[in-house]
Amino acid sequence: MSTDRFSMREAVRFGWVTTKSNFLFFVGILLAAFLIVVIPDGIAKALSGLADEQAQGLGLAFKGACLLFSLLSSVLYLILQMGFIRISLNLHDGSPSGFADLFSSWRLFFKYLLGAILYGLRCFWPVFLLGIVAAILIPGLKAQAPSTTLTAAIALGVLFLVLLPLTVIWAIKYQFFGYLIVDRGLGPVEAIRKSAGVTDGAKVDLFLFGLLIAGINLLGMLALVVGLFVTLPLSLIAYAHVYRRLSGAAPVVQRLEDVEAEPDAEAPLDIDMGTAESPAPAAVMKPPVRIASKSAPASAGEEARTKGLFLLFYRNEYEGAIEEFTRAIGQDARYAGAYFSRGMAYFKLGEFNLALKDFDEAIDLNRDYAEEAGVFVQRGLAREKLGDRSGAVQDLRAAVALGNRDAQRWLNWIMEQGEDL
Repeated sequence: MSTDRFSMREAVRFGWVTTKSNFLFFVGILLAAFLIVVIPDGIAKALSGLADEQAQGLGLAFKGACLLFSLLSSVLYLILQMGFIRISLNLHDGSPSGFADLFSSWRLFFKYLLGAILYGLRCFWPVFLLGIVAAILIPGLKAQAPSTTLTAAIALGVLFLVLLPLTVIWAIKYQFFGYLIVDRGLGPVEAIRKSAGVTDGAKVDLFLFGLLIAGINLLGMLALVVGLFVTLPLSLIAYAHVYRRLSGAAPVVQRLEDVEAEPDAEAPLDIDMGTAESPAPAAVMKPPVRIASKSAPASAGEEARTKGLFLLFYRNEYEGAIEEFTRAIGQDARYAGAYFSRGMAYFKLGEFNLALKDFDEAIDLNRDYAEEAGVFVQRGLAREKLGDRSGAVQDLRAAVALGNRDAQRWLNWIMEQGEDL
C-alpha cells in the first residue's frame, strides 16, 4: 500500500484519526452543506412544477425564478466544494477550522468555476468527441443494412474503449487543480498546469488510491448510508494528505505570529509556552498550527518529521516524537525544521538544555526559516527556563524586531518579573 511518494495506508490512517477527533464537527458541516444545496434546488423543482400549471405570463415568471434558484444551488455547490477543500487542508495541517470555512474561499469562485470548466474540457473531450460522432452517425444508420449498423456499433465501441483510458489518465493528471486554487490562489490555467506536475509519476498510485477511497465510501453507503458521515470526511482528509505529500508542501511547524492570542480561552495543550510538568505562566494560546514554510525546502526527512509532528501535537507522545525527529535528522543532517521540532519536544519534557541546543542548530542551519518559524521565541523561552533571563530578553527582542506579536507578549511577561535585566 506504499508508493515512492505517498503511502495509501498512512493517508487513510491520518484521515481516520482526524475524522475521529472531529467527528461531530464533520457531521454538522455535512448536514449543513446538504441543506444549503438541497433547499434552493428543491425550491427550483417546486417552481418548475408550478410553472407548468400556470398561464403563459405567470408561468414564465415561475420558470425565471426556477432558473435563479437552480443557478443559486449550483453556485453554492461550487463554493462548498472549495470550503471542504479548505477545511480538509486546515485540519490536515493542524489548523483550527469552523463552519465559516465552508464559505471562506468564495472570492476564488470564478477561478474555481473556470478551472472546473477547463478540467472538464481537458479530461472529457474524448467523450464529447465520441458523442458528436455518434450523433452524426446514428440517424443515418437507421436506413442502412443491419450488417452496416452492427459494424458501426462495433467501431463506436472500440473507439470508446480507446478513449476511456485517456479520459481516466487526464482526470487523474489534473485532479488537484481545485486544491491548488484554494491552497495557493492560483489562476485556473496555472492550477491545471501545476496539477500535472504534482501528479507526475504517481498516476497509477493515484488510480489505485481512488479505487480504495471509492471502496471505503461504498462501505459507508452500505452501512445504512450513515457510514458516509465517517467515510466522506476520511476521504477528504486522506486526499488532502496525498496532495500535501505530492505537492512537496507537507506542513511544517507554524510561525507563532500566525496564532491569535486568547487570554480567556481554555486550551490544555500549550506546546510552545509550557511544559508537560509546568504550564505556561502567561496568556494561554491556541494549540500550534502546522503550515507550509516558504523558507523550509523539501527534505528527505520530511515524512519522518510529519509523523513526529503528529505524535507531538495530537498524541502528546513526546519521546516517540523525538525518535521520529531524530530519524528525520539522520536522513538529512541539515534539516533545520527537524531540529526545531525536536527542540519543542524536548521543551515539553523539561529538557531545556537539549531544547536550547536544537534551537541553536536550527538557527545556524537556516536563519531565514528560524526567523519565519519563530525559533527565536522558542529559544528565548528555553533560556528563561534555564535562568538566562538576559539571553531570553535578547532573543525575544530579536523576534519582536522581526514582527512576531507573541514575542512582545512574552517579553513583557519576563520584564514584569521585577528583576533588573
